[in-house]
Amino acid sequence: MDISQAFLYLAQILDNPYSFFAIIGIAVYFTEPRWEKRGKIVLALLIAGLIALSAKSIIMEPRPCLSSGSIIPCPLDYSMPSGHAAIAFTLMIAFIGKRSFPFYWLFALLVAYTRFYLGVHTFEDLAAALVLAPIAYQFADLIWGAFVERRK
Repeated sequence: MDISQAFLYLAQILDNPYSFFAIIGIAVYFTEPRWEKRGKIVLALLIAGLIALSAKSIIMEPRPCLSSGSIIPCPLDYSMPSGHAAIAFTLMIAFIGKRSFPFYWLFALLVAYTRFYLGVHTFEDLAAALVLAPIAYQFADLIWGAFVERRK
């Protein structure tokens, strides 16, 4: 297996939602020891996913693979923003200032690049996901503070 085949295999693994979320879950479990912080991260990822899905329905940007093809079957939903990249960038933001941040930074860049490489997103879709991520994390922070921290 050469490097291009290995990268394609990795891109397909990250494209699969089951393996994508399994990788995220395992990574968070081993890099964040506090259960409470893990909960806040899960909340942030859920919010990022919901915002991404909502934005796709509002913006209704067609996938680039509809006109130019892709390496994998073209997803049936809309393109902007990339949900995979939004979740990966939100995860990265959750680890700013931590020793594991470089790992999450590289993971987010890898996820974003694979979306472009597979032909299912444009650079603009990925940029929109990067803009969405801090908004999602800030909402999670506000909700966590209002409902969880207040109960202590």
